[in-house]
Amino acid sequence: MRMQNKIALVTGGASGMGLAFTRRLAREGAKVYFTDINETGGRQAEADLKAHDMAICFLPHNVALEA
Repeated sequence: MRMQNKIALVTGGASGMGLAFTRRLAREGAKVYFTDINETGGRQAEADLKAHDMAICFLPHNVALEA
């Protein structure tokens, strides 16, 4: 558990490489917050990962929008 007691933020985490990073970090013990513009995919990924007792939280977000 190399990432135990660490917090990670992954953008674009609902699919592809972002989802792979999200899974890996959570599997290593990190508390992972992940964002994506794809809310449906993000909610599904969050449910799948939580079903495996991973500390995970999805936040719908578009990083391309200026504040």
